[in-house]
Order: sequence, then C-alpha cells, then structure tokens
Amino acid sequence: MKKSILLSLALLASIGLSAAPTTEGDTIVVEKPQRVTVVTTDSIQHILVEGKEDNPHYTYSNTLQIVDSNYVSGSSINKDDFTIGFGWPKLARKNTDHQSTYVLAAHFCIGFVNAPGMPKAGDLNMGNSAELWFFFENEWRPWRNNHVFSFGIGLDWRNYRMEDNYCFRKDAEGMNVLERLPEGASPNFSRVKVFSLNFPIRYQYQGRRFGFSLGPVLNFNTYSSIKTKYKLDGHKYKEKYKNAHPTPVTVDFMGTVSTPIIDFYVKYSPFNVLKSDYGLKFKTLSIGCMF
Repeated sequence: MKKSILLSLALLASIGLSAAPTTEGDTIVVEKPQRVTVVTTDSIQHILVEGKEDNPHYTYSNTLQIVDSNYVSGSSINKDDFTIGFGWPKLARKNTDHQSTYVLAAHFCIGFVNAPGMPKAGDLNMGNSAELWFFFENEWRPWRNNHVFSFGIGLDWRNYRMEDNYCFRKDAEGMNVLERLPEGASPNFSRVKVFSLNFPIRYQYQGRRFGFSLGPVLNFNTYSSIKTKYKLDGHKYKEKYKNAHPTPVTVDFMGTVSTPIIDFYVKYSPFNVLKSDYGLKFKTLSIGCMF
C-alpha cells in the first residue's frame, strides 16, 4: 500500500491536467483529455492520456516502476504505433503528431444484393439475396490529420436468390438460362452463388463522429454454382449445377459512411457477374453494414 501511494504521488508530480496545452519544466499539461487510464500494482504504475482538445489522436504515456528499491520512470508522447484491431476502425485507430502510422484492421460486412440488368422474368428478391464479406486491411495515415489510405485482402460470398415461378438453370449446351418451373410446381428458391477473393483499396476520412471512404474493390471470382429447390406433386426436387462460369475478374466501386455506432457500405459493379458468352447477364449492387 505504501508503495502504491508513493507511486501515485510521483506520477502526479510528472503530469498535470489543466486549462492550457503547454509544457512547464517536467510537468505536462493537457487540456480536456478524452480519456485517462491509470493502472497500479505493488511495483508499477502506468498512466495513459488519450486525446486532447485540439488533437483527438494525442497520446501521452508514463510508467513508474520500483526496481531494487529505486524508482525508474519512462514516458513517451505520440510514439509510433503499429496496432492490430478488430471491428469498427476507430477501435484500432492510432495516430502521431509527427510521423505516419500503420494500423491492421479487420472488418466483417453483411448486406443485401440486387442484380441490375436481370431479365424481367427473374424477379430477384433483394431481401433474401445476401452478401457476406470479411477482409483485413492495412491502414496508412501519412499525416497528422484524419486522412487514411488502405489496402486489404478479403473473401466475399454473394447469393443472388429468387422465389417466383422462374429458376436459374443450365441448358443442354451448358448456357445459363432463366426457365419457368414445371406447371403446378411450388417454388422454394433458385439462386446463383459466387465466391470471390478480393482486394479493397480505399481513401478514408476518419473523423471523431463521422467518416467516409471511397475506392475500388478488385474481385477474383473463383467459384460459382446454381441451385434450385421446388415441390411438385408432393415430391421435393433439387437441381444443382457447378460452375456457372463467373466473369473471372470484376471491379466494384465502393463507398462507406461511418458513425460512432456502425458503418454502412454500398458497392456497385458495372461488370456482368457471369460470362457474357454463357447467356444470362446481370450486374451487382449491394448495400449493407460494416463492423
């Protein structure tokens, strides 16, 4: 207990919080810090100050440790950071006043998919057509402000689904077509699934309460399939076709909007999802949430 009291007194002597961002002797004065964290044990005390009025990315850290009955103190201001975070980018965000910062962030996205250009017979249900997307990205902040550039790698799964009397099929020549289900059939669903390895490249503005990003996403579409399920005369039927011949490489144009709670994204690709030589033509529009 006595050691903890001495450590606290020593740290209070090395950092003060008042009304002006100035430096006086060995005293650091921080105006309106966003958060102050103090960790105390029997032999060490660590204090971390994050943010100040004119710089939300300011950091000050001080550690006071007892070694062989002597006090050893170490401190740093805006030290270079390489941080790994998961979820909303602000959880992983660090910055410096003088040097660039790198952050490795992970994101999970879930959204709804539409298919612009789909023939009218294909009544795609956007509410049931889903996109799941997971990616890592390296965020680079070259200056002291909120401008960020990032490059990532991820996996994307898109499911284009309809539930009316038409279905996706392959004909005898292997062409992708839309056909009506047999007379009297009760449709369950028919879908085209596409799996992609992709590389998002973004410019981001990361403010304290609002942010946005813009950039392309390069997709390498590595797998696709067609599946249809329906009932007829009391029997269940399932049709499945491998390799729907996706366009090997496509590009999405993406924009995001960030809030303190959640991020929203929109992606649009002017490229056909499936190869034009194999019949069915439609593009991709997806809207969802990014975590």
